[in-house]
Amino acid sequence: MTSSAGAADAHNQADSHKRRGNELYTAQRYEDAIREYSTAIIQNPRVIAYYTNRALCYQKLEAYAAMEQDCRRAIEIDQHSGK
Repeated sequence: MTSSAGAADAHNQADSHKRRGNELYTAQRYEDAIREYSTAIIQNPRVIAYYTNRALCYQKLEAYAAMEQDCRRAIEIDQHSGK
């Protein structure tokens, strides 16, 4: 497997965890969604949507320090992101 194929596979796996996190968020299963977003972050830590989605879960759980940390990390990755 080439390195670009490996990177694509990791991205696809991470995105799969994000989609599952989105489903869990919609079902108001915030702790479970956090686990999925966290797995996505481990697999691809440069995608801001994983952090901002997880931050929304933390907000729902009133875990504001964790929410702020994820928001700050997203800003570090991309200062110009509107999300």
